[in-house]
Amino acid sequence: MVRAGQSLTYADVAMDESLTAVKVRREMERDFAPAAARIAAQ
Repeated sequence: MVRAGQSLTYADVAMDESLTAVKVRREMERDFAPAAARIAAQ
């Protein structure tokens, strides 16, 4: 449940990870993430 004023996150919604739009979005997030986030994700 998402309360008024609360930020929505990926965990709050169901997405079809096989969709091209979702794949492109994830790729874009990886490519444009701050350097510290990219290092932590490795």
